[in-house]
Amino acid sequence: MTTIAIIGASPGFGAAVARRFDEEGQSAYGQMLHDAVADEGIHVGQLIIPREIAPGDATHDPDVLAGHLWDMHTHRGDFRRYADDLDA
Repeated sequence: MTTIAIIGASPGFGAAVARRFDEEGQSAYGQMLHDAVADEGIHVGQLIIPREIAPGDATHDPDVLAGHLWDMHTHRGDFRRYADDLDA
């Protein structure tokens, strides 16, 4: 069981990816990859982290975010998942 995770975060996180693709490009590429390899048993998913990673935070603690990634890998499903509401 293979999973490729694409993580979208606030500025400063994933700067190497941000230099290569803008946010829309990253999402479009990930969605295209998700659709292209799904029949091969490979899941591509995107986790959007709307603000900074913060130890001890109920939604942005590293362990909570790792739980989202693990859930994306084990339960698969939709391409895009959000760590928290975008308005939070």
